[in-house]
Formats: sequence, structure tokens, C-alpha cells
Amino acid sequence: MKTSSLEVNGWVFQVSHQVFQRFTFLPLLLLVAVQAFGQVPSLLWSTNIGATLFAVDNQTNSYANVGGSVIVINPNGVPVSTNVICPKPGVARRDASGNFYFAGNFDGTQNFGGITLVGGWTNWPSAGQWTPGYPTHFITKYTSNGTLVWAKSFGSQAFHGNNLTDIFMDSTGGVFLGHIGQGVSGSPPFLARFDSSGVFQWDNGYAVFTIGTAIKIGGEANSNVCVVVFDTLGVRAQRRNFAGAGTSTSTDAFFPMSFSSEDAANANPVIDNQGQFFVAGRTNGQQLIAKFGTNGFLIWAIANTNAEQWSLARDASECFYFASASNVLTKYDANGSTLWSANYQKKAVKMVVGAAEIRFVGFSDGSIARLSADSTPQPPFVISGPQNQIVSLGDNATFSANVGGSPTLYYQWRKNSTNLVGSTLTNHTITGVTSNHVGSYDVVVTNVYGSVTSTPPASLLIAPSLLSPFTGTIGVWGQQATLSVSAWGSGTLTYQWYKAGQLVSGETNSTLVFPSLQITNAGLYSVVVTSQYGVVTNTPAALVVNPANVSLGLYAGVIIDGTAGYTYGIEYTTNLQNAIWQSLTNVTLTQPVEIWVDTSVNVPTAPKRFYRVTSQ
Repeated sequence: MKTSSLEVNGWVFQVSHQVFQRFTFLPLLLLVAVQAFGQVPSLLWSTNIGATLFAVDNQTNSYANVGGSVIVINPNGVPVSTNVICPKPGVARRDASGNFYFAGNFDGTQNFGGITLVGGWTNWPSAGQWTPGYPTHFITKYTSNGTLVWAKSFGSQAFHGNNLTDIFMDSTGGVFLGHIGQGVSGSPPFLARFDSSGVFQWDNGYAVFTIGTAIKIGGEANSNVCVVVFDTLGVRAQRRNFAGAGTSTSTDAFFPMSFSSEDAANANPVIDNQGQFFVAGRTNGQQLIAKFGTNGFLIWAIANTNAEQWSLARDASECFYFASASNVLTKYDANGSTLWSANYQKKAVKMVVGAAEIRFVGFSDGSIARLSADSTPQPPFVISGPQNQIVSLGDNATFSANVGGSPTLYYQWRKNSTNLVGSTLTNHTITGVTSNHVGSYDVVVTNVYGSVTSTPPASLLIAPSLLSPFTGTIGVWGQQATLSVSAWGSGTLTYQWYKAGQLVSGETNSTLVFPSLQITNAGLYSVVVTSQYGVVTNTPAALVVNPANVSLGLYAGVIIDGTAGYTYGIEYTTNLQNAIWQSLTNVTLTQPVEIWVDTSVNVPTAPKRFYRVTSQ
């Protein structure tokens, strides 16, 4: 066995990989259930008949089973008939035509109303000999008035703890049965199928699961049934096809969620219209509800109550109902948000949902009740949409919308009609706005009853913003100088330069050019940048005008002591050892002693020079 771990908000899930070819978690969304707008339904009536709820018909009569007898309860909660249908107790179901199905365990000879079956270990110690104490299973079909249509036995021989845990009728009239075989090597779960005429088709064991507690059938999707196995290691789910000996059509999904009560093991798994299924369990002391995809991958897990929970039913709107050991019944939408939670002071263990969302609940004390209708749902509607936002570059911007509707609303913000990944809250905030954020923004709001998009879209606009402000410069009298500023913003930008707070006439560009600087041009300059979305002012900065650029230099000089009126040559070299003398100039003395200065080089930056004076 190979194991790996998955950590979610501090919870580490130890995931076992047994016979699976692959097991990959998609990105996990951990949801927090939120309280919705729905009003908690009341109990229209409650009647304690000590029976197990199992069906509802189109006339809103509900059906309960006790020991093989069917009790019919009218829409007002009054039991109107009790009929013995099956002579053996077991799990009961009713199809759309009103036929009843019973399945359970039996040991020995049993007449089921015209057909006699022999169950149990019938070939030990010799062929044809029955050894008591090792029951097998039966499945029977009766008409609505209790007439037997067919009866079949099935199950493994020599298992002393065989247990029938579920019945499911598919859209073709076939019957699936989940059962556990308890033997010396463990308790492997099995899934069997009979066709609509009662012909046995197959009975497959899940060999890898050797300590199963229950196998339940969650529903039908695309000629497959969703099968959930509860064992002591966790909860496992799989899709099995109708034909082909019930072969698996999906990766086995295993989530290490433990359960501790018989109520949880007898839960009714639920699936949505796409065949994605929902289960509950506990990991590291935290109660979770999990949703798995059709490929067996975990989609999300919800941290919820600390009390153990189990799934009960779903309705036509793909909302799901879970009960808990703390007597709370909760309705969730397909995304895991809580629509309502109600405490009816006793545990809900069964639930059936009829046409027009008529709901009946069976409680652990054998009582049955009908729930009132939920408050009238409302598709989402926009009260006020997001408003245009005008901000400067680098600022933050927030779009919000005031919307209504019930139950739970979900948000998806968009930019230019494209979804913004991760922006699914009531507000959309942009931190540090850049030019890339400019565009049109709206929000799509949905719930299980509809969807609405805010109109018109709101625009994000940039007020004039300085990218490169004018920070001051130094110019020279008589030379050209340019003052400039770089700005960005939505719409058309206009500029106006000011000197010492006074408008500079005609200077309405991003640059202010002086072709020939004058001393009087010196001063503090600013520029105001304007658009229809705002204005920004450059902080005044100085233009300094110097008469000339002045720098200090250090130059070599030669003192010539000669004869006035004579002309002397000045030569230099940079290397006395291999001297190559070069002429610099000729000097005619006007007096016997004169100083000549070499202004062609600045001593600190020039190579070393050696000088000599020659006659001419």
C-alpha cells in the first residue's frame, strides 16, 4: 500500500493508494459554509408509527416499512393503511409504477407469497444439505396491492454475517443490491444486479475492501450507478456501468474520512445531475463534507460541525440534505454553502423528496414528518451595479455591487467580459493600479435559480498622473534650455506652465523651450496637467540661469629669461628617456623675462609633460 498526505488549512489527510492505477487530487477548494437567506422550514405534521420511511408518490402519500409491512400515510400525516407485503423484514423501495421491492437476509426455506426459496448454506457438509447460521439474501418484487411478481435468492455461501445494505432501481427497471459478506477473511462488499424481470445478471465483490461496513448506491448517471463503500479505513466511491458485469468506469476515489455510527454507515449517498457525488466523514477530529468528480477526484471539502454527519437526499434543484448526530438537518447547495440548518430535537435518518420539492423526513425514533416549503426563492437581481472608478496610478480601486436574491449568491467579477481568476467575492479590489488595469468591469451573480450580470459595465479610469515630473535644471545665459514633464492618464491630457504661480502665456505642451536663455528667465516653474478625469500639479522647481559656466583649472608654466625681441620655440615631450620633442608654439619676448603658460592641457587630467626652450 502506498500513502501520501494532503494538508488543508492545517488538516493532513493520509491518502491510501491501493489497487488504483492513478490517484491525483485536483486543486482543492476548501469552502467555509455560510448562512444563507432561506427561512428554516417547520414540521407541517409528525406522526410516530415506529417505521422506516422509504418512498413518496405523486399524490404526496408517504410510505414506511416495518417488518415487511407497508404503512401508507396520507398528505395530512394520517396513516390510512397497513399491508403485510413481504413475510421477511428488509430494505423496502417503491418504483414509479407503485411496485414494491423488498430485499434482506434469510436462512432456510421461505415462501414469499407464491414462490418458495431456500437460503443459507445449502451445500454443507454435503451437496443439497442445509447448515443453519449462514444466511444469504433475497430480492422480491410485489405489485402495489401486494401480489408477488418474482422472488430471487443470491449471495455467497458460508458467510455467517451476510448483510443486505441497499436497493436501487435504475431507469431500465433493473435492480442493484449492495450487500456485505462477513467471513473468516473479512467483510468484503458486493454489488449485484437483476434485470426488470428478475433475471440475475452479476454479483461483483470489491476484493480490495476486506472490512466493509456498508455499500450504498447513490444514484444513476449516464448508464452508471454511483457506488459508495463505507469501511473502517474510510469512504470509497466508484461508478459502475449497468451492463458488462458491472465493471468500473471511473477511478476509485478514496477519502480517509472515518465514521463511528450506524447512522452514518446507513447514509444515502447523493449525486448531482453530472454524477458528481457527496459524502461526509471525519478526518483528524474535523468533520467534513466532500464532493468528488465523475473521475473520482476530490473537488472540494467543507469543514463543518463537530458532530458526525451523513447524507440523506437531494432535490430537483441539486440541493443536498445532510443530518447530524446533534439532531441538525442541513440543506446545502451544490457548492457547499449552507441554505438553512434546523434542529428538530431528534436525529433524521431517512428522507425522501417528491414532486414540487415536497419533503418527508424519517427520524431515529420511528416517527415521520413533512417539512414545510422553503421561503420563496429569488433569482439574483441587481439593485445597484458597480460605479466608475477614477484613480491615480499606484492608488487602489474597489468595485462593488448591491445585489439581492436567495438562496446563496455567488460572484464572478470580469474585466472586458473575461473572468478575473479568483475574484469571487462581493467586491473586487485592485491594489496599485497601473495602465494595464484600465478597462470595463462587471460582475456575474448566480444562485441555483438563475444568473444576472450587472449593467452597464463600470470603467476604471486613470486621473492625470506624473510619470517623470520636472525637478529643476541649470542653464547658461544665451544658450537653449528645455523644461519637460512626462504624464499619463485616461482621455486627452492638456498642459499649462506657470512661473512663480503666474501663467506662462502660450506654454501648453509637455515641454517648455527657451531658445536663448536670459537672466530674467530664472525662477520657480510648475506645470498643471488636466483631463476630463482630474488634474495634477507638478511641484514648483527652479530654473537657474548662470552667466557662463566657470570651472577652475591647473596649468603648467615656463619662465623664459632671454633677450627682448628674440623669438624662442616651446617644445614638449612625455618621456625623457626616449624623448621625441614636439613643437607647441613660438614666443617673441617683449621683455627679458616672461612667463608662458600651457593652456592646452589641464594638469590634473593630462599626462605628464616635459618642456624645453629652443632658439628660432
